[in-house]
Amino acid sequence: MEENTLRGKRTLFWMKVCLVLGILTAILCGAICGFASYIAYMKAFAIYIEGEHRLFEAYKDEEFRKKVDQVLREREIEKAAAAEL
Repeated sequence: MEENTLRGKRTLFWMKVCLVLGILTAILCGAICGFASYIAYMKAFAIYIEGEHRLFEAYKDEEFRKKVDQVLREREIEKAAAAEL
């Protein structure tokens, strides 16, 4: 989990670098060079969003498994209580 967080922070860093470079190149070189940097920024942003989506899916899956385990434990307790009667 920490590795994914670190990867996300690294991606955010490079997104910011691409954005700053895009602004600087647009000012200094013209719109075409700046446009290329914005494309790099958008790619980095897409990679970041994809990673966050994977983390969220893993979190949802883990929460679902916890609920299923809880329901199974409750059923076992109910069966044990019914067997004692």
